Parts: sequence; structure tokens; C-alpha cells
Amino acid sequence: MAVSNYAAPAASRLLDILELLVAEDEGLSLAEISRRLTISANSVFRICRVLEERGYLLRDGRSGAMQLSNKLCILGSRLGSRMTLVHHAARWLAWLSERSGENAHLCVLHDDRLVLLDQVVSTHPVRVVVETGSLLYPHASAFGKVILALMPAADQAKMLARAWPQLTPYTHTNAAQLAAEWVKVRQRRLAYDDEEHQVGVRCVGAPVFDRTGAVVAGMGIMGPAYRMTPERMMGYEPLVREAAAQVSLALGVPDTTVVEEGATHVSRLMPSVR
Repeated sequence: MAVSNYAAPAASRLLDILELLVAEDEGLSLAEISRRLTISANSVFRICRVLEERGYLLRDGRSGAMQLSNKLCILGSRLGSRMTLVHHAARWLAWLSERSGENAHLCVLHDDRLVLLDQVVSTHPVRVVVETGSLLYPHASAFGKVILALMPAADQAKMLARAWPQLTPYTHTNAAQLAAEWVKVRQRRLAYDDEEHQVGVRCVGAPVFDRTGAVVAGMGIMGPAYRMTPERMMGYEPLVREAAAQVSLALGVPDTTVVEEGATHVSRLMPSVR
């Protein structure tokens, strides 16, 4: 095993304990963990106490043995869902970028920030540069607006209550303005960013849904404003809708429409591109 130049003994011990318990269906006592890993009993107690409090370990009421909970499985499942999303979106990001000549982006919401999960970058010599993994503000992004507009009503209310930053002179931050815009986005299944996140940059985005009909991502096209004219962005609408619909279908979304408070299902998906 390679030795890191940046030692973090407590983190290393925590991982050692988790990896040991993965192979023990019946769990192990604190003393046995200490013996097998040659870690002091005090360190094992403190680390296991934190893991138990955070829900990663369960203590057997009779024997006192520590077992892994299903929380790691839940985290792994979430990661797997994102990797599946990236896998299915890759082809359509490439298709979007090829058809438009601009950046094609796939974004997901994490807390109150938008994460650029994957992208295909424009081949134009003049293009917008955003690093994959960057955090963006969803209220000012086309890709974020489609998520905010289609999320459950209770979550949306919490988002409206936030104090969103004024990023450019064109950014909407007033709750009433945002709510009105999200109603339109919800109806159209399409959103624009008209230099609201960054001056000189425009975007058009559509929602991606999973097999339950929940919105899980926003995807679409981003480019410099001088190329992304209003007329050209309107021409990109069918491309963005098609790409998002095809990714939704790949994720198993139902092709019927059910709109309920707190759960929105995709509507009339476009036919496949041949």
C-alpha cells in the first residue's frame, strides 16, 4: 500500500475499521477490533462512537458487537445513480454539442448549489470555460431552474426562502420573481439563463427525470452571448428537449404524464432520434 505524504491517522483508522467490519456479518466487539487492527482500545471506542452516532454502525443490544448499518449502501446507491446518469447522458451531451457547436452541460443539485456533473466542450476557438465539478447557483442557471421549478413543493418553498445572490445586473433574486419564473419553466419544461449567472454567457436547459418521474438533473447548451442570440436559442430548444427526454427514457421514466403536488412526471417525450 502506498504511503501518503499527508498523514491523517484518525481517518486511516476509521477506514480500517469500516473495511474490517465489511467482512464480519455478525459484527465484532470493540476489544476484538482493537486486537485485530492493533489500534488502542481508546481510539477504537472514540471512532466507533462517532460512526454509531452518525448512523454508520449499529450496536448489538446483547453482545455489544458493532455492525455496519445500511448507510454505506445508501451512499453507494446514490453514487451509482449519478454514475448511471452520466453514462446515459454522455451520448446525448456529445450529440447536443455536435448539433449546436456549443458546450453541452449536465448538472445536478446538491444542497443549494448546482454541480456541473459532466460536459462536452465546444470546439469553437472562443468558448465558455467551466471546470467539471464546478459549483453554480441554481437560481441563475437554466440547468438549475428546471430542477427548482419541478422539485416537490415543500423543497421549492425552502429554496424560495433563501437569500440568493445578485450575480449580474440581470439576476432575479426576489422570491416573487423567482416563483413566477418557475411556474413558466414548469409549464414549458424549459429554462433560459440570459446572462444571469455570468455576463456574456447564455444557456438553455431542460429537465431530466428518473424512473419514478422525479427530476434528477438539468441538461442543455451554454455559449457566449454573441453567438447564443435569442433566435438561435429558440432553434436549440428542440435539441435540448430531445436530449433530456432521451436520457430520461434511458433512466426508465414513464412515458405518460402525471402531475401532482410534490411529484412531477415527464410529459409527452419526443420520439427517438434516428
